[in-house]
Amino acid sequence: MDQSRIRRLCRRAITAAAITSAVLLAACSSKPKTPAVAAAAVPAAQPLRVRIGQAAPLSGPQAEFGLDVQRGAQLAVDDLNSRALRIGGRPATFELVSEDDHADPERARGAAQRLLQRQVAGVVGHLNARATIAAAELYAAAGVPAITPSATDPQWTASGWRTSFRLVADDGRQAAAIARYAARTWPAARVAVVDNGTPYGKLMADSFADGLKAAGLAVQQRSQVDEHATNFRKLLARLRQDKVDLLFVGALDDQVGPLLRQVAEARATLDVVVADAVCGRRLAEELKGSAADGRLWCGEGGHPRVEAEAGVDAFARRIEQAHPENTTVYSPLAYDAVQVLAQAMVAAGSADPAQYLPQLARTRGYQGLAGPVSFDTRGDNVDAPVAVFTLRKGEKVRVGDVQ
Repeated sequence: MDQSRIRRLCRRAITAAAITSAVLLAACSSKPKTPAVAAAAVPAAQPLRVRIGQAAPLSGPQAEFGLDVQRGAQLAVDDLNSRALRIGGRPATFELVSEDDHADPERARGAAQRLLQRQVAGVVGHLNARATIAAAELYAAAGVPAITPSATDPQWTASGWRTSFRLVADDGRQAAAIARYAARTWPAARVAVVDNGTPYGKLMADSFADGLKAAGLAVQQRSQVDEHATNFRKLLARLRQDKVDLLFVGALDDQVGPLLRQVAEARATLDVVVADAVCGRRLAEELKGSAADGRLWCGEGGHPRVEAEAGVDAFARRIEQAHPENTTVYSPLAYDAVQVLAQAMVAAGSADPAQYLPQLARTRGYQGLAGPVSFDTRGDNVDAPVAVFTLRKGEKVRVGDVQ
């Protein structure tokens, strides 16, 4: 092989080696390409912790009902957490913060202050009217909504606090509803109305009389007795003289009980109608077998609609699995209160009360466990039913509902 050919072959070999080396060097030194998404990863949404406050008597004489409210609210929180809700795109975890208000106005204010210090986003409570109203100003000042499942004093929503909401029918609505029931059940009755002179008694009697008039029935006799009176024989004599066969009483069971016993003694054919807080087991036992048995009719708020009873019964069994001693009264409404708060937060995309409060106020037709919820401009649930009961043969018997 001549020298010129040898030189050409050597140059080709060197060139090929150089190219190969360059390719290998480039391959070894270059970084692997990654998808654009990986290069610009979106940070995960930060979790959101939402505290729901709950205040009621958790000790003392009314603890039975306060604990019922607490357990209903806790069950709602548990159910919300099982649904993995997102608020404003953030995964939300709910927590119940409970305070014992001892059913006392001053302690209720202290309970409210502690809840607000814990930065709760909303409150379920309080149980009774005096405690609820005592705390209202604090919630209003903080802009934190509070939904009572049980307090019936109209002042709670009539005072103009935009943070006050109620699921149960108030006292006036209960009396007006039982008036509509009376007009429908006894359309030809001669009706009398009596109250005991207290603000509660007068409110109930006036609301009943107005409701009766709106339904087309006249009040034949309107009178008042002392708030401590227990002898009603003169009243019964006047009723008999005017041939009254239906009497509405604006008073509580400590006066309605003696009145009914005297109706029984006189063997008067008189039906007695009352509103909340009268039809109890003790009175049912007292009237059993007497001439007044089956003659007392009570309108009560706070009960689920008849068509919701099956769901409420199943709900009560869930609570009683953990708390066999529980008395299920207001827990379905406490459950609904938590759910209504959460729904408003989801709809508003925020758990900040300033952001979701307007959405809460616009709640219409929410289908709750105990029945539908629609708030009016005052914060009252206009869909709240009033259940009608009678006491018969020692039992409290539900005879219907009035809207």
